Amino acid sequence: MLSTICMYFANAYRTTFGFHNGPPLHDPLTIAYLSQPEIFKTKRYRVDVELAGTHTVGETVVDVWNYRNLEEDDWSKGKNCLVAEAVDVPAFFEILLACVQKADKVTSLNN
Repeated sequence: MLSTICMYFANAYRTTFGFHNGPPLHDPLTIAYLSQPEIFKTKRYRVDVELAGTHTVGETVVDVWNYRNLEEDDWSKGKNCLVAEAVDVPAFFEILLACVQKADKVTSLNN
C-alpha cells in the first residue's frame, strides 16, 4: 500500500509540478523533526504570510537576506521561525523505514 501511495504522489508531482526525482516528503520530515531534531540543520529567519498583496498574495515570504536587519532575540518582532535548511538523509530514511516496518507489523491489511 505504501508503495502505491508513494507512486501516486510521485506521478502527481511529476505531471503537475515537474518534480522528476520523487515527491516532497513534507509530512514525514515534519514528524522526523519533532522526534529527532538533531538530524536537521536549522536557521532562524523572519517568515511572514503576505496577505496585503504588497509583494505577493497568500504566499510565505522568508527574509533570507535579512533585509530588515532583525535580531534573533525577539521571536515576535524579529526572526520568528526556525527553517530547516538541511537534513541527514540517511538518518531520515532510517527513521522513516523503521516506522514503516513497525506499521507493517500491526496493520490489518496484512491479515
